[in-house]
Amino acid sequence: MPKSYIVVGWMLGWMLFCTPAWAQTERTTLRAMLALKTPSSQKTYLVTDVGKEGEWRYDPSDKDSPANGGTVLESANRAVQGRFKRQFDPSAGVHLDWFLDKSMVTINGALLEAVKVSERVNFGPKVYVIAPMVLTPDALWSPQRLRLHFQNTTLQAQSGVKVVKILELQDITELTLSGGVFLDGNVKKAQITQPLNEGGNAFLTIVAPSNRATSRLEIGSLTIQNMPMCGVNIVTHNDEMDEGYRRVLVKAFREINGYNGLNIQNDGFAVWGFNVKGAHRSVVIDSLYALQDNEPWGDAPIEKSFYTFTFENQVDPQVHKRKDTLYIKNLYAKYPCSLILYTQAVNNVLIDNYVMDGVLRKPAVTDEKAYPTMLRKNLSWVGSKHTWTSFKSPKSSFRVKKLRIQNTNKVFMSESSISDITGLWLNKGITGALFDSIETDVRIKLHGDGYYFGFPNVPDGRHRVGTFISHIPAKRNYVQPLSADLTIDKLHIGNGSGVIFAMGNAKIGSITQDNDSRGIFESRENRFKNTDMLYNGFIVDKCQATDILWRFNWFVNQKQLTDEATVQAGERYEFKNFTGNNYLESHTTFTAANETSSYVTAYRYDGDATIQRNVEQFLQFVEFNWTNVKMKLIDGAPSNFARRFMPTKYTEKPLLLNLSRKPRPVKGWKMDWKTSVFTQCVIE
Repeated sequence: MPKSYIVVGWMLGWMLFCTPAWAQTERTTLRAMLALKTPSSQKTYLVTDVGKEGEWRYDPSDKDSPANGGTVLESANRAVQGRFKRQFDPSAGVHLDWFLDKSMVTINGALLEAVKVSERVNFGPKVYVIAPMVLTPDALWSPQRLRLHFQNTTLQAQSGVKVVKILELQDITELTLSGGVFLDGNVKKAQITQPLNEGGNAFLTIVAPSNRATSRLEIGSLTIQNMPMCGVNIVTHNDEMDEGYRRVLVKAFREINGYNGLNIQNDGFAVWGFNVKGAHRSVVIDSLYALQDNEPWGDAPIEKSFYTFTFENQVDPQVHKRKDTLYIKNLYAKYPCSLILYTQAVNNVLIDNYVMDGVLRKPAVTDEKAYPTMLRKNLSWVGSKHTWTSFKSPKSSFRVKKLRIQNTNKVFMSESSISDITGLWLNKGITGALFDSIETDVRIKLHGDGYYFGFPNVPDGRHRVGTFISHIPAKRNYVQPLSADLTIDKLHIGNGSGVIFAMGNAKIGSITQDNDSRGIFESRENRFKNTDMLYNGFIVDKCQATDILWRFNWFVNQKQLTDEATVQAGERYEFKNFTGNNYLESHTTFTAANETSSYVTAYRYDGDATIQRNVEQFLQFVEFNWTNVKMKLIDGAPSNFARRFMPTKYTEKPLLLNLSRKPRPVKGWKMDWKTSVFTQCVIE
């Protein structure tokens, strides 16, 4: 016999000698295993029941461990006193199906047993029915950690539930919801009789442990659907004082016609899809996605208090000397009809890509059928609203790298529509926001209430846009405001654009234009603010126009001019290097002190000394500083008042704008009064 055969035989014999007897396996079923009269502690029982598969061993020394249906079982034979114990890899966790049996209507009992024996619970790719329940550290195998792993799993609220809140996970320091899960509110079978009493509750509520430096929340892909009201709340115990999770990491939050299935339409009653609230140190989200082509409340006859994704931090920065951040890599909203994104008092916000596509559209449904109410009422829709980012936090930041709003329903953006449509609004208390690129067919409001209503000590404005491409059409009583110390490096008036740009205190580096577009820039008051202005008026460094109208509409009120020291508004226009087809129009209306008589000054100026005196008094607060500007008068008739203050080829008398300036009033936006200057300008 060859020596190699002897060696192999010796090794096999040694392995058999060293292998314990329990390494022998026996294929069986759970029912057969539990019916054994003399189970062996030296065997491994390989159970083959679907959903219950796994290895089991019999422990005759354990007569006390309670059976839990999944990892510990008692024999059906009373003479067998030991316990059958499942063998599993703790790192892989347990499977929820191990703990379920056919008599269970919901997964609640099984889930409570599963989290007692492992920090990881796995769910299968199917629908699990769940009733309202709460999980706290006391119920967990590892009080500090819990991981629920899903595989395209659906958690569906039990039929007949009377409340909105279904699952609450509370005070878990390291919490993970991995994989993909659908939360189904089962709204058609819910029995919520007093929905307004459920305000603020959501299907899933995650309450962060208070002030834990190592706390962490991770979520895979989470989708809400068929929610009676709200979908997800991630909160703290005390939103004004507590620190929440140190880190929140999310692969995707998805809403597919998913919330407010009860169709609550009540002014002042807010409903949302996802709400992350409290001082969570860092929130990083790979993707936010919303599809809203079939929301039951899409045509709600109220100012829409529906929020898809909200992020709120109400902690006073003076309490916690740190900065909280929100980083969203991609946000895509298809057919949005709600307020998609809302942030409040998050110290640092960064969004890489933000797209709203098909605003207020319902594909394959006529507008008359989809929006019968909105077509007849003056409703307000705001796609994205952000407020209080910098309040009491001067080093905060707000940045969107790329914002695009496209394919907006034209029926709401026409001259016949009176609905107020705003794509994004930087509201009160935000300073120095940065947009690398904006391309939109809906107005953007880059100023807050503080600017217009004078709230004391509320900073806002001084925002900056790299490239702003406008496809905003002409619309009745609708303007794109350029104010609040806004800076735009490049403004391009793209195809389809016809909106009026309202000139406030702002600076534009260059203006360009497509051939099939029209631009209108109209004068607006620059209201006084209790902070220093960055720009002294409306400034344009370069303009290459194909069809732009510059319109100066002034309303001179005699009563407001009686005390110059009380004047809180003024206008200044600094233009350079204007070429192409730039057109000039002016219209001035005078209102007498009784505020009942109004006159177009162009027709009354020469023969009315009172009008002359008050118009000249008003022009003390208007200044032009133009260099190398080429323009054409819309109307070259002698009645055109522009000939009174512009150096046109028709002008004969001294310009009214060259009248001597008075000292700066006690209040006012202007840095100082200067005589208007026109250098190398051609106005014909």
